[in-house]
Amino acid sequence: GEVIHVIHYLEMVKDNNGNVLSLHGTTKDITHSKLQQLQLEASEKKLQQYVNRLAEIVESIGDGFIRVDRNWTVTYWNPKAEQLLGIKKEEILNQNLWEVFKEAIPLKFYTENYRAMAEGITVQFEEYYPTMRMWIGVAAYPSAEGLTIYFKDITKGKQQAEALHMQVPG
Repeated sequence: GEVIHVIHYLEMVKDNNGNVLSLHGTTKDITHSKLQQLQLEASEKKLQQYVNRLAEIVESIGDGFIRVDRNWTVTYWNPKAEQLLGIKKEEILNQNLWEVFKEAIPLKFYTENYRAMAEGITVQFEEYYPTMRMWIGVAAYPSAEGLTIYFKDITKGKQQAEALHMQVPG
């Protein structure tokens, strides 16, 4: 009542006229390796489903999300990053972040992200980006492969805080 997986090897021995004289063969039980293969395929399928779910999450989050390698080459750019910074993924992938955003080098965007990568620390900061005329809140997380950067437009919050500050007698 047990199911096993086997592989057959057969060889025909023929005479000079092509008539089959005999068959020689072996059968090998490959049940163990077949079950391992099926388990591996199931694991790969689950892993792919997990990766797909993570990709959906990253694509749908409300923050800009980018990844750069240790050479500052952009390896990931989500739709919110496209919207906030006005650059399509296809235009920036495999490009050096600082060659594309040269005007950001004198700002915290460069110094703080560089510090995060160099020191292997998480950084969070806010900076005004004159090119886009907006305040951006940034959180950068280093890893062995590079840096993951989350950012969002915080201009409205900054304007509201400034308006409140102006109303406070002082």
